[in-house]
Amino acid sequence: MPRAYDPKSYFGKKAIREHKKVFRILHDNVDAFTSSGVEPLIPTLIPGTFVNRFGRDEKIIWTVFNANYRTVKGKLIEIPVQPAAEYTDLWKGAPVTTSIHGSTASLVVEIGPRDVACISEIAER
Repeated sequence: MPRAYDPKSYFGKKAIREHKKVFRILHDNVDAFTSSGVEPLIPTLIPGTFVNRFGRDEKIIWTVFNANYRTVKGKLIEIPVQPAAEYTDLWKGAPVTTSIHGSTASLVVEIGPRDVACISEIAER
């Protein structure tokens, strides 16, 4: 019997939901993900977390993977302060807080074990 091309025939409900979320994030942020401003594996402040940076100017996206087998909490990366910037975890649909110290800020996160985050910075520049 041939396999159908309907994703429901070979993916579970959770996988379909996560695939849809990934495609929505990629589609909504195609300008950042296709820009020439890409920086892989930027240094992090939390051991066992891996971050890639996409985009420049008005929009930056960081993809994050927590390779640890425990939840991590705290300051993830340091970035220049952008007073009018908004930070959002696109994966969770929740705001991301910053900790400002001088001319730099830290993105403060909580990411579950073996989980991901996709943080956007949208700034008026």
